[in-house]
Amino acid sequence: MRYDVIVIGAGPAGSQAAWYLARAGVRTLLLEKEQLGRDKPCGGGLTPRAYRNLEVPIDDLVLARVNRVELWVGGRRRARLRAPETSIWMVQRSAFDRRLAEHAIAAGAELHETEPATAVVVSDGNVVVQTTRGRYEAALALIAAGASTRFRRALGFPPQQLAGIAVEIEGPGSAERVPVDCAVLDYTVPGGYAWAFPKGDLWNVGVATWWSRVGPTLRRRLDTFISQIGLTFKDSRCRPDQASGRLIPLWKRDQVMARGRVALLGDSAGLADPFFGEGIAPALVSGRLAAQAALAVLDGHAESLDSYRRALQAVLHPHHARMQLLARLVYPMPGLWIAALASIPLCRSFAARVVAEPFAEPVVLTHGITPSP
Repeated sequence: MRYDVIVIGAGPAGSQAAWYLARAGVRTLLLEKEQLGRDKPCGGGLTPRAYRNLEVPIDDLVLARVNRVELWVGGRRRARLRAPETSIWMVQRSAFDRRLAEHAIAAGAELHETEPATAVVVSDGNVVVQTTRGRYEAALALIAAGASTRFRRALGFPPQQLAGIAVEIEGPGSAERVPVDCAVLDYTVPGGYAWAFPKGDLWNVGVATWWSRVGPTLRRRLDTFISQIGLTFKDSRCRPDQASGRLIPLWKRDQVMARGRVALLGDSAGLADPFFGEGIAPALVSGRLAAQAALAVLDGHAESLDSYRRALQAVLHPHHARMQLLARLVYPMPGLWIAALASIPLCRSFAARVVAEPFAEPVVLTHGITPSP
């Protein structure tokens, strides 16, 4: 069958792109290898950068709005941050991803669930996508297939150079040492941090590092962190040895994200910020910008998706460059920096601004898309 654009992956980046394209009248196929609504490893905390880039209401999906954070080192609280006008929205990724995909479907995108793409080939100005069920053709393909490197290699993109690793658990429970309306970030983990996010009756806890040598110790560190915050899960399956693991492909300014009629989005492009590993916000932006670039090609205003790479770098670079600098400064000496946060009001104000700051510029939508008010 023939489409204008095929989007591979119905996560935040893919569904966002599919919604913009379908809303503009583009015949869009959205392929998803799994059933919508499956559990997916993710902290599930949406920063203002994420929810301000949403085009669908999710108020009913938000389990908690958190504006207090405790910073720990070595199992002890060292600083408290509070930003009354800025909150992190806590969601379950399964419900969040489903909502975005349903939004794309409502706009006119055609969703094929449990249909993995097995090959993508560019030939004679067309893109051919082979799946476990059939063969599809399109003028363009947008790949938002997560951290998998299969399509990146097959299509000649350079390998992803930077990636962190995380393990996490989510389930019903209670934490003796943490208020129910407060998140915890513990910077004892070398080159990374542990987190505890409250979500109503649920807790999401995990450990991430950007230093590969620390990766094999993460489940042990997660077990220690759970004990330190006094967290008890009600489900016996919520154990560190059963924690879900995932790669976090990190942003690098000069990485290649588009080649001719194919573009990489979200984790497939490697867009997570180098300090927190935040991936949902840049994924949403990449979906929007990739759709804009695709519309320019379909309308005859461009011959390739190269404008997507330039636009995305312009939007993400200022914020991500600051996050990269913070990572280089903070992770080698986290105790020193957290002590500064605890004692210097100016440092606390700076930290609050970093959490809330938007990306470089709003996305100006053209070629048949009207921005929401």
